[in-house]
Amino acid sequence: ACYASSATSPSPTATFAFSLVGTPFRVSPSRNRLTVVGCSALGLVVGTASGGGGDADDLYATGCFTYCAELNAAGADGAPCAGAGCCQVPISPDIPYLGAAFRTGNWTNTAWRFNPCFYAMVAEDGWYSFRRRDLVGVLAYYNETVDAGRGVPVVIDWAVRDGWCPASAEERARRKYACVSGNSDCVNSSNGMGYTCNCSRGYEGNPYLAGGCQGMCKCVMAKIKL
Repeated sequence: ACYASSATSPSPTATFAFSLVGTPFRVSPSRNRLTVVGCSALGLVVGTASGGGGDADDLYATGCFTYCAELNAAGADGAPCAGAGCCQVPISPDIPYLGAAFRTGNWTNTAWRFNPCFYAMVAEDGWYSFRRRDLVGVLAYYNETVDAGRGVPVVIDWAVRDGWCPASAEERARRKYACVSGNSDCVNSSNGMGYTCNCSRGYEGNPYLAGGCQGMCKCVMAKIKL
């Protein structure tokens, strides 16, 4: 969102969204954050569990606010995103349709002369490092990242999405249970309904292949003093 004066904006909200609905993937809540860059900016991550047409009961939103009265009041380069020039908040699990947005309707940008543009992004935790120069210029940071082809990294979780771990052999057969190797274990996903497979303790390999989990060789090394 960019401002040409304290009270003008291109739209009430400026949003970029993407959908993982119908796929085995979810945005990782433990390895990504909403990052908002700007002064006098309220950035949001919004989404639904079912897709873009979800009703009010399905809506998810969280966000954070940044403020700095002047450029020199923003955090120093490399400073944590704690609200002075940038802020960060975690996101919730199991949100297959989400995007970043701004609250700009009836919003006054008191910093527009030195910080005309705000940025909000869901990105890998630790990837963004604040720089004061990211606040300056019209779309300067956007041009340096997106237009330059660098993009913004997002970490995705994968799981088998046909339900939780099956409770019986009959259910395993009916659902085409994915943990086909002997000596393998089913682990319920922590990011939406689904499961993944691990080799049992003492085994290693690929639990999704028949015979994929093999016993590990335990070697004992003795230290001999000469």
